[in-house]
Amino acid sequence: MDHGGAHEVIHWVAAVVLVIGGAAAVALSGVARRRATPIVAAVPASGSGRGPARPPAIPAPVERSMAWILAILGCGLRWLEHDNVALRYLGPAALAIYILHQVPIATIGTIVVTWHTSVALKVLIITSGSFIATMAIYEWLIRRNRLLRVMFGLKAGDRPAFETRESRERSIA
Repeated sequence: MDHGGAHEVIHWVAAVVLVIGGAAAVALSGVARRRATPIVAAVPASGSGRGPARPPAIPAPVERSMAWILAILGCGLRWLEHDNVALRYLGPAALAIYILHQVPIATIGTIVVTWHTSVALKVLIITSGSFIATMAIYEWLIRRNRLLRVMFGLKAGDRPAFETRESRERSIA
């Protein structure tokens, strides 16, 4: 996608601001946590004579989460703007994958959580197993069945199992 110069500059500026702002918020979250007033103590009792009430501070975990979200959005603005095979495949699949991923996570998680192994290994197995299962279900059941394609919000047209730029250009011509 080739955009005009002004549009490209806006995306660059937004990406830089979000990434730098997110990194700065993560770096400063430790300072804010040390200086923060607990939420319970933010509003003094009436007639206490301690002066005006200060607004409640944002808890540090919430602050870090917001910073990571801003950083990820900034990276997405910068690096997911271009057209590639993965984005062409996953774009239409977003709703179906969102709906489908819950069953493999619950199923694999129920089995793996009873194992006597480290938590890191359990998380790795649940994450990778549910990703593989979700993508397999999407590819072999949803994409290849017209009725299921429509039910999951995809176009009903005939498409190859994995569309490449050449096959797309061939179908257009």
